Amino acid sequence: MLTALRRSLTVFAASSLAVLALVQPVHAESINEQLGLDFKAAQDISTGKGTTIAIVGSGLDGAVNRLQSRLKASTDLADYGGAGKRVLDTLLASFIIGGTKATPALNVRGLAPDVSFISVRVEPEDQDFTDGSTGWNRWWNDGKSADDFHQGIRYAVDQGADVILVTWRWIRTSTDLNEAVAYAVSKGAVVVVNTVPVSDAKDREVIYPAGLPGVIGVAAIDASGKPVKGSTSRNSGVLVAGTTADQTVVGPKGEEWTVRGASVAAAQVAAAVALVKSRYPDLGPSVVAQAIAGSTRRRPKGGYNVDVGFGVVNPEGALRKAGEFAAHAQAATPGGAVIDTAGYFGGGPGSQKINAIQHETTTLVLWGGLAGVGVVLLGVGAGLLATRRRSS
Repeated sequence: MLTALRRSLTVFAASSLAVLALVQPVHAESINEQLGLDFKAAQDISTGKGTTIAIVGSGLDGAVNRLQSRLKASTDLADYGGAGKRVLDTLLASFIIGGTKATPALNVRGLAPDVSFISVRVEPEDQDFTDGSTGWNRWWNDGKSADDFHQGIRYAVDQGADVILVTWRWIRTSTDLNEAVAYAVSKGAVVVVNTVPVSDAKDREVIYPAGLPGVIGVAAIDASGKPVKGSTSRNSGVLVAGTTADQTVVGPKGEEWTVRGASVAAAQVAAAVALVKSRYPDLGPSVVAQAIAGSTRRRPKGGYNVDVGFGVVNPEGALRKAGEFAAHAQAATPGGAVIDTAGYFGGGPGSQKINAIQHETTTLVLWGGLAGVGVVLLGVGAGLLATRRRSS
């Protein structure tokens, strides 16, 4: 039975053969294969050890075998009776650390295999309610969701998160949300979210937290490099792109799932950030973002566009770029328009003055740094498509 879930999450029972038919073949020149090779190469430098990713969304199932020893802290702010299914975030965590075998599309077992997690449940899923999306809408409309979101970010920071991966969309901004993101950045946490369209947002319109400085926005692309319709929006909140490729992972109750979608793309970037933070823990969010943006593959014509940002995330390249930054005690002398990152990233280790170029009037800021590359300081979250493959 097909159950349509909020935030582009779809869950349905299917045979193994039916799921396998969905998986696109990997060719030598494919983006997925290259991304998998880049993660393998990156793991020779860093595995994410000592780094914590907080996933802010529907919550992790700590009972899943491979997550039991990785869950450092957990909170439930969703104010919903019951523990919830906790599917979405559990699948992403499983994808990041890897299962018992390599996932098919990227052909790699885990992206950042030694990271730990913080579970921050700020939202129930449609499947948590007997009436599905109707129940979810009641929860959303009660207004408490706004408090859940910014409190969840602060909780993640206070529990020691190095990376905060947001897995659900948000369209309302507030002083509290602004301050929560600024608080995260001031403590050195890198915030990663998706640029997923919402029903009342127009193409190229930046929505929040996409409009907040210090947030890395991720576009979702397919194996050919094209933006996935319905899973990503074209706006200047995009910093880099990840793929939506099918990945086999272990979910709640030990069931095997195939997961795909915009949240998979964001998880790839969050994992790359975790690898960098593990190897170079003293680098501030601004410099980490520069390393991510300055090392991409398949950079678009002109260096940047609103479809894919600066190109496809390259974790191995990001580590090498971060190493270059870490080796320099002094930043390149800025000229022209100058922005002090202390005002945007809250200072901290690795903060520096860097050149800024204004694009698309008020919505896009490209940051120049040691490598002369820019970082888009905007982002927005959500989107995942998951299929239960079989029960183990």
